[in-house]
Amino acid sequence: MAGFRRVSETRRLPTNAILAVTSEITHMAQLWLTDQELGEELGCAASAARTTAISNGWARKKSQDGFSRTLLPQTMMIAFILKTAQQLVESGVGADRMVAMLRSIPDRSVPALPPSKKAS
Repeated sequence: MAGFRRVSETRRLPTNAILAVTSEITHMAQLWLTDQELGEELGCAASAARTTAISNGWARKKSQDGFSRTLLPQTMMIAFILKTAQQLVESGVGADRMVAMLRSIPDRSVPALPPSKKAS
């Protein structure tokens, strides 16, 4: 992928860590889900999702809104994004609208996407 550097290296992981991918994309966005959202994604109750996240050693934090959130592992995040994109396509939302939706999300941690150039 253009703009991303692939990294393949051996890392020391806790014995209970589960690896699904051997290489990773640097500077990948993060997706933090509440226990309820994670439960919906995993098809279980929020309490079971919380237990799953803790037992797998996934990063968790308490947000300012009072909800605990879990960082989705990279492979789950990619699957989540692809599933959501597929749902948008099936509902009739075109690629241009998806890009517009993504550009409208405020994120002060990275520079805004440059406007796309249309072919004349």
